[in-house]
Amino acid sequence: MALSHNLPPALKSAQIPPEVLFVLIGLEKAGHRAYLVGGCVRDILLGKVPHDFDVATSALPAEVQSCFKKVVPTGVQHGTVTVLSDPHAVEVTTFRHEGPYLDGRRPSEVQFRLNVGDDLSRRDFTINAMAYAPHRGEFCDPFLGVLDLQLGLIRCVGKPFDRFSEDGLRALRAVRFASVLGFAIHPETLSAIPETLSVFTKVAPERIWQELQKLLLSPRSAFGIGVLQQSKLLNAIWPDFADVQERHLDQALRGLAASESVLEVRLSAFLALALESFEAIARSLRRLKLPVRTVETVIKLVQQRHFEVDPAISDGGARRWLSRWEGPNFHLFFLFQRAILQARGQDLDPIAKLKEKLLILLAERPILNAKGLALKGNAIMKTLGVGPSPIVGEATRYLLERVLDTPEVNSASALSEILRSWRGSKPS
Repeated sequence: MALSHNLPPALKSAQIPPEVLFVLIGLEKAGHRAYLVGGCVRDILLGKVPHDFDVATSALPAEVQSCFKKVVPTGVQHGTVTVLSDPHAVEVTTFRHEGPYLDGRRPSEVQFRLNVGDDLSRRDFTINAMAYAPHRGEFCDPFLGVLDLQLGLIRCVGKPFDRFSEDGLRALRAVRFASVLGFAIHPETLSAIPETLSVFTKVAPERIWQELQKLLLSPRSAFGIGVLQQSKLLNAIWPDFADVQERHLDQALRGLAASESVLEVRLSAFLALALESFEAIARSLRRLKLPVRTVETVIKLVQQRHFEVDPAISDGGARRWLSRWEGPNFHLFFLFQRAILQARGQDLDPIAKLKEKLLILLAERPILNAKGLALKGNAIMKTLGVGPSPIVGEATRYLLERVLDTPEVNSASALSEILRSWRGSKPS
């Protein structure tokens, strides 16, 4: 299993952080085996800098804790502790073998092992089932993960049906890895996904969303969503897609491909182009239990999916539009509209001209909300001769509308005169 005589060049030249080497060597000095495992090994072999370095060891959690001064028992029941090597933290997990997955999400038990091969055999895909001991120059690749990296393949460790039946999220992870890495999914692995959808439906919405947003932000998001549709995972995630016409889905995939890599824009464009019913879009968002702010932004964008540019829009109308969209959502709106128009094969020139006009207006720093009015709460009440009441809010909105149309009237004297005239015209 150890292939130290055939160490891939990328591993030989890899720069392993000192705090990670400190943990590996500390465990070895205490008589235990220790390896880097999983995603960090995969990323090094792909020429990427890993975000995290996970260590697997033959040492039991209590033995790991005895090897280092600062250790946090983050998941002792699963064999995981975190070694604090200032200012960094390194997660260390005992080699383990998992019992049956009775609920399609978690193993019924975890059994600790002394052999790294047993630990690697429980992992999801071959490209994640490699171990490297940089301090010894030892590399373990029992399932030919390096070959699959070279071939650009996502392939399950062992039988795909078994892997997907153990943990329902693995099917979505397979598609996400293929989309992010630009890989294909091995035919046997892909064909096992529809057969295990009943296990996937047990996965918590929050875990599905974690994977889905990575897929949506990947360079091949349209490819990934297409595989979700092909494997029936898309309908399992969003039941409303079961009735989507192929032409709408094709258009939605074009919208994804045309979108900038901004999560709210890609999600909005995809849902808006695929689902005709706003209620279906809202249901799809609720189903995944997305963060409230994300839902609010997506809903606001989707509501503009039939937006039509008015070539004769007045400055007042443009300022009124800005009063609703000024801030971060301004650029999101135009990214969303570009994706929608490109997917539909429509002209981008009108929306580009509208953006240019609005940017010129923004540069003039116009008053766009009540905070900028020269006449506010107390002054409004004094002018109208009233105390706190709904009429104050009504008056504020009226003044803002006047200022949006005619910015030069935004002075205390002018607004007071406008307010008195407004009050006089209201029925008593």
